[in-house]
Amino acid sequence: KLDTDLQQQTGVSKIYPFRRKASGAYNHANTRTPSLVTEMQLTQLIRHNQQLIIEAAAAIFAGSLDLNPMRLNDKRTALQYSPYLAIMQFDAMLPENNYHDLQPLTPSEVLDRIAAGGVQND
Repeated sequence: KLDTDLQQQTGVSKIYPFRRKASGAYNHANTRTPSLVTEMQLTQLIRHNQQLIIEAAAAIFAGSLDLNPMRLNDKRTALQYSPYLAIMQFDAMLPENNYHDLQPLTPSEVLDRIAAGGVQND
């Protein structure tokens, strides 16, 4: 129902990165970077995010206010495009300020880990 032109026919969506097969099923338009999730996977993603928010709130209320922004592949950081960089006073040279290094995962690896209950906040 996202692309009304695609509801009645097969082919590639002009709006979203997926295609409709003759069977009526949907498929990723670009198999190198799949962007579709099932309804069950979306529910799992939402529940996982809700749990992360609850855990973050509990940590904040428990007094954990450490600055540890995420860093991916030693290149991209959560501070990279933040308009609040000046007020955060994060300096990676200080021993009390450390990046939270994330393991690079593909979307399918993330979904598999969430489904298995094995996603950690590392």
